[in-house]
Amino acid sequence: MTTILVGVDASEHSRDAIAFAATMARASSARVVVACTFNADGIGRRFALRDEAEFIARRMSRHLYGIDVGRVHACAHPTTATDHGLSELAASEGAALIIVGASRRDASGATLPGGTGARLLHDGACAVAVVPRGYVARADRPLRRIVSATTELPSHGPRWLLRSRRFTPSELNSA
Repeated sequence: MTTILVGVDASEHSRDAIAFAATMARASSARVVVACTFNADGIGRRFALRDEAEFIARRMSRHLYGIDVGRVHACAHPTTATDHGLSELAASEGAALIIVGASRRDASGATLPGGTGARLLHDGACAVAVVPRGYVARADRPLRRIVSATTELPSHGPRWLLRSRRFTPSELNSA
């Protein structure tokens, strides 16, 4: 069974990631792991940080509307860096996709990955989806555009090559 990993925190962009994960999970039989990472170096506060991360993951997982609870697992994951923690968890869970929310936009309003999203796009253990801000408000509408990115450009170092194309509803429904 395919696994989708959703990285969440207590922010609004995590709601966007959860809404997109629900869309993807409803279109498949994928298992959904909702994970909130916490600082593993916080020795004195480690248990409190873990409890808070578990609470956030469970609370966010309740927004996976239309997904059977048997397909959903919420967890806290200790790490020293969120992107590394999500990559480790994706590898151990056999995830095919990591979903995170976008936390930035450029001057034109286009979605940009935040620090975690950018590092996952560069070094992630699997495919990564960075969900645009505000997606939760339009999650019930059909997807019309998917942007793909790669960092594998020979001799140019880490850069993103973005491609965007419109999909017809029948193309998206058959995917």
